[in-house]
Amino acid sequence: MYDEFKANCYAAYRPELHDVPLELHLGDRRFRDGLDVGCGTGHSARALRAYCRRVTAIDSSQTMLRHANPTAGITYMHCGKKGWPVPRSCIDLITLGGSLFYLDKEDVVKEINRVGRDGTRILVYDFIFDPLPYLRALGVEKHEVPPNEYRVDCHLPTTAASKLRHEASKHTEVLLGIEPVDFAYLLLSEDWCRIALERRYGPERTNEAIVGSLRQRIAPNRRLLVPFDVTSILYRLRNPTP
Repeated sequence: MYDEFKANCYAAYRPELHDVPLELHLGDRRFRDGLDVGCGTGHSARALRAYCRRVTAIDSSQTMLRHANPTAGITYMHCGKKGWPVPRSCIDLITLGGSLFYLDKEDVVKEINRVGRDGTRILVYDFIFDPLPYLRALGVEKHEVPPNEYRVDCHLPTTAASKLRHEASKHTEVLLGIEPVDFAYLLLSEDWCRIALERRYGPERTNEAIVGSLRQRIAPNRRLLVPFDVTSILYRLRNPTP
């Protein structure tokens, strides 16, 4: 799923939006132990670190973890298929930033109950933008979006069995200024966009070609202003399963 090329794109640039849902839902609250599930190359874990004394950041991709920059207060760990590598009842705040889509929700709820305490907060969030106008401006006329392509999913079950209680849902739009070189990494991090752009510009120097075209056609001598939809839901764990 995450090859070396995509990991490089993620490490080079991700939109600095992880702090938006954290600030919206948590404000001035601070926590002792945080857990970031699906941390990728560490952008979400670093945002969480501002709210927690210690952060454990886990991901199933060794390739992505290799590109995570070491940061004081953050421990990166590989997560296999046997549950999260975290002790029982030790976490005060759990975040899933753009990762829930890839996970089995039944397993997620089970692990939240195992590692969480009574009152643990769980923040599930995501942010997306529409790449199609930019692809058209770059001369991409034909593209194929796979039917199973990524979609936003922030919903966890709030049944009596899950022990999760819905606290708040928020949605906001953020207009982000992005340098062309960074926006190229963002486009190429999406598999279907990468395929379409490589068909348009060739596979050898796609990145350089995109940056040149962005500066010529869309943003000469300035940043691109890109609108992002930020969706987030805060849950609370009550009386976790022993």
